[in-house]
Amino acid sequence: MERRRIPRFESNQKVKITQLELPNSSFIGTLANFSAYGVGLVINQDLPSGCLVKLEWGSTILLGEVVYCVETGNEFAAGLDVEDIIYDAAELRRIQQAWR
Repeated sequence: MERRRIPRFESNQKVKITQLELPNSSFIGTLANFSAYGVGLVINQDLPSGCLVKLEWGSTILLGEVVYCVETGNEFAAGLDVEDIIYDAAELRRIQQAWR
């Protein structure tokens, strides 16, 4: 039985994941599902609960906090609380350059 109040949508989007405390340690994972407040990831390494991460795909940047990360065979399933999303980072960079 689904207990979530907000609908969750399935995905299979490859994303670049960066642990903000370790900015030079990015890796690729899969955005498995998402809602307005959270995302589910399938990744190949463990992330500590409470760490802050940045997800990037296309021109979108998402910042979130790891709520859980559990081993599922050869992979890990991680859940994030969404803190902030920038949907058109390329446009934001263009505006920033124009102000310089």
